[in-house]
Amino acid sequence: MPVWTHDAATVRKAELLILGGRSEVVYRWLKSRPGDPADERALIFLKDVFVLLLRQNAQSAILAAALKAPVDELFAVVPSYFAACVFLHRRQFETGFALLDAFRNRCLENLEYLPTEDADGFMVLFRHALLLSDDRYLEAPYYQDHRAINEAKLDQIHWVTLPPDASSEGAIETQPIILVTCDQKYAELFLARFLESIDSFCSDRLIHIHLIDPNEEPPRLEALPFLTRNRVALTWERSGELKCSAYYASARFVWMGEWLRYYRQQIMTFDVDVTLKHPVELIDQAMGDADFGCFRWDYPSPCSAYLATVTVFAPTDAGREFATLVRNLILSKMSLKRPLLWLIDQAALYSAIYVLSEKAGRLRLSDFTQRIGIQHIDFLEFCDPKIDKLGLMKQASSVGEEDEHTMNGNHS
Repeated sequence: MPVWTHDAATVRKAELLILGGRSEVVYRWLKSRPGDPADERALIFLKDVFVLLLRQNAQSAILAAALKAPVDELFAVVPSYFAACVFLHRRQFETGFALLDAFRNRCLENLEYLPTEDADGFMVLFRHALLLSDDRYLEAPYYQDHRAINEAKLDQIHWVTLPPDASSEGAIETQPIILVTCDQKYAELFLARFLESIDSFCSDRLIHIHLIDPNEEPPRLEALPFLTRNRVALTWERSGELKCSAYYASARFVWMGEWLRYYRQQIMTFDVDVTLKHPVELIDQAMGDADFGCFRWDYPSPCSAYLATVTVFAPTDAGREFATLVRNLILSKMSLKRPLLWLIDQAALYSAIYVLSEKAGRLRLSDFTQRIGIQHIDFLEFCDPKIDKLGLMKQASSVGEEDEHTMNGNHS
């Protein structure tokens, strides 16, 4: 190996050594270089190497490298995380989560090493902190405390336009509700187009719009198109100290339990920056009598397996339990540094599905990809790729989220 550098050629050489079954050469080189072996540069270098391995699906090489890694913090954290991703991708959940649990506490401390300007870098090591292996996770004092802290920061839901015939006990709807949440900027860019699309592909539905941090209190709907086939309800909130694009993406799940109690009907959520290609009745049929449904994506990262782009929650006991667990997971993580929050909603969905469906068997899950026979990108059309969504996300955060990036089909 050459003298210490962190460039593409050196990363590639380390990658080839690991692919050739010689990961110990890479570890020896990193440990022998000048400076503290646990410093930021070595951590990021090793992480970059494993990112390349994961991207080319070199799963066997990743597992072999993890077995050879020395047991000190630096070399246990990076290979073990990627090995856990391989096991989770293979749906060997017990093995994967056991591996994550083995270094969870040490790895949380190492999150501080991750640079905020590295779009790929920070996403690799933080995800284990957003996943859980069973429901004891939320009993730990750290997570209980942070859930309570962030719950106290929440505003209340402010109603502007109530559904027709709504009573103090809640509105009873005959068809699933369609829910979309967004901040003021996304509303200005995408909401009109989304509503026109919905009005073309369904009828006799209640479209619930939830605005976060609107310019006016209460917000007004004069600029939005008049719906000819559906009705509208409007709510809003202030995000306060939780203000960031990750909360904007997650708010629909934070409040889902309350909306389920109010409507007593299935609630279908959409990202606002999409338009439909097919009638929503396809989703109704795919949902059936399940407690929760969404599209699945065959992707190595656990946090991209269950997509938040289109989801349906049912007002069953298991559906409400699932909504509560997703809410608690999101709120328990909102104290993390803002750049580490990207994909927090999909990480929460993945973890809650694992606990309540895979492990406890209490949640009936509908995989829309399997039941409809198409991918999410075939059911929806996403916003104009020329729109600077990264810039919008930066504007949405009070602390700046330079390292967040968009993935086709994730969320606003």
